[in-house]
Amino acid sequence: MHDSPTRPPPDFSYTYPGSELTDDEVEFGQALYAYQRRHNVRYPAWSDILFVLRSLGYRKVPGENPTADERG
Repeated sequence: MHDSPTRPPPDFSYTYPGSELTDDEVEFGQALYAYQRRHNVRYPAWSDILFVLRSLGYRKVPGENPTADERG
């Protein structure tokens, strides 16, 4: 992933009406961007995303399996 010298990193704190991100979402976006830069990965695979999530401390909770309907 080769960014041009004039292209700044994404600003995950920038919002417009209806696009507000939580602190966790901003942290994840920044961590994923850093991973992409460090490993020269433009389009991360699911295994890359799982690696980033685990590096942020996220772990699977036994017995829980949320679905899209339960997202809140």
